[in-house]
Amino acid sequence: DPNWFRIGQSVNESLFEQIDEYTKNHKDKPLFIWVHYYDPHAPYINWEHIDLDFGKTEPEEKFIKYSKEIRYTDDNIRKLYDYLKEKGLAEDILTCITADHGEQLGEHGYSACHFDIYSETTLVPLVFHGYGVPEGKVIDNYVTTMDIAPTLLGMLNLSFRKPVHGMNLLDEDNDPKP
Repeated sequence: DPNWFRIGQSVNESLFEQIDEYTKNHKDKPLFIWVHYYDPHAPYINWEHIDLDFGKTEPEEKFIKYSKEIRYTDDNIRKLYDYLKEKGLAEDILTCITADHGEQLGEHGYSACHFDIYSETTLVPLVFHGYGVPEGKVIDNYVTTMDIAPTLLGMLNLSFRKPVHGMNLLDEDNDPKP
């Protein structure tokens, strides 16, 4: 039963209402948005309106559905950005995109689960983009989600009052070494 989570369109609809309410009441204040798109999580929805080209190879149905879920999520992130742009809120936007876990699609005998520590489950993307992010900066080493908050605060010239686990990934003194 896929009703345990909200699809991206529903998340965006609620978020757009909240953005409108916030900007109406707090015009000159910074806006912080934390969004969790539940797609792609099993059970995967086969989004019929999404066409994917896998070339000459036709993958298994679970890979097709999972890939469509990723595209669907990308499309909803794009719609959110377009909405922020339309509202004049994308000028100095700072974006961080990551995932709460990876997904296994048959590796190690597991499918659509994430209760283990295989790399398919633990290695997720971490992308910073926009205001304060150096163009072309790539850290070719393992980092942790504990680095997100110190990095975001560092880009805003803020910091925690007390030491925390994690580091500012964009601070040259803390740049992780391979």
